[in-house]
Amino acid sequence: MKGWLLPTAAAAFAVGCSSPAPPPPQACAPPRAYWHRPHNFQGLHPPMVLVGLDRHGGIYWNGDRLQQRQFDAYLTAAHRLNPEPEVFLEVEAGVPCASLEAVRDAIDRYAECRAGGSCAEGVRSIWEGIPTPPGTPPS
Repeated sequence: MKGWLLPTAAAAFAVGCSSPAPPPPQACAPPRAYWHRPHNFQGLHPPMVLVGLDRHGGIYWNGDRLQQRQFDAYLTAAHRLNPEPEVFLEVEAGVPCASLEAVRDAIDRYAECRAGGSCAEGVRSIWEGIPTPPGTPPS
């Protein structure tokens, strides 16, 4: 009876060790260094457009689902407004990195983020909940 235990254990060990473990999931690149980070606004809040990206790559503009062509047209129109709104990107966990980079690239291109445009990325509820430091005079 003991004769079958060793070959069975060896076979189970060999099968379990022959396939490598899957690589751990990798995070997407962090927000671009020249985009705004969470902060509290002093005085008047700038106008803000909320762009959302869901885990399936769906794009949202102030809560409304858009196709890529519509998104590009909305970004173009927003860039022409005076004052120009801040484009705030909020990303759902699990978004494909390629979709995230494509949306960041579109916002960069249309809102001219690198040239001083108003581009931001983060979690909106964190931005809204940041307290004003004590002793900060109202604007």
